[in-house]
Amino acid sequence: MSEQPENTIPEVEEPAAEENKPPFAKTQSALEDLGEEIEKQARLAIGSLVGAQPDDDWDTIGRLFEANFRGFIAGIFKTQPTEGEAEVTWDDIGTTADRQLRKTVGGWAGAAEDDDWQTVGTKMDQKLRAWFGETFGVEKPAEDVAESAEASSEAEGASWDEIGGTVEQNIRKNVGGWVGADADANWDHIGDRFAARFREIFGIVQEAETTPPEETGKTKVPISGDEEEGEGEETAE
Repeated sequence: MSEQPENTIPEVEEPAAEENKPPFAKTQSALEDLGEEIEKQARLAIGSLVGAQPDDDWDTIGRLFEANFRGFIAGIFKTQPTEGEAEVTWDDIGTTADRQLRKTVGGWAGAAEDDDWQTVGTKMDQKLRAWFGETFGVEKPAEDVAESAEASSEAEGASWDEIGGTVEQNIRKNVGGWVGADADANWDHIGDRFAARFREIFGIVQEAETTPPEETGKTKVPISGDEEEGEGEETAE
């Protein structure tokens, strides 16, 4: 008995998983790969600036960046780390910056290097008052000078009220002089004089604009044929 041939069905190869993906999925995957590559290149570039390793993450790069920046600022203010510490902290930088600023400002005002901000502020106030007083010619009253010699140094120089009073007096004197007021005239009197001066100037301008033609020295000569209509030619007398 002869053997019957077996009926075999050829196997159909299934398409790869990638081929089964719809078109939009392939595009999404390509975009994700592109985004990862861009992030990697940016991380490598920025990390190289702060001395990071190629496989360091963003947290490590951030810490290195802060340390480098802190070192840069510390170099500007010539800050040294606190005794027993390996690195300069932001508190160290703040203390040094405050000391240098206080020294610079205090030196201009005549304060000592170890003076605090309150003392520096007092000396700055004294120097400014002295400068304004000298600029505007403010003289400290004799009784105040005697009191300041016995009191603290805060009383030296003209007070701000005295300086302000002198400035106001100079302005009032100059404005009052322009309108013809006395040197000791108050603001009310100066205001009245200013209004009168304004009315005087405005009145002259208004009078010139409203002067009738008869007062200009010209008369009208009738032209033939126009007498009835009242037209004529102006001639100088």
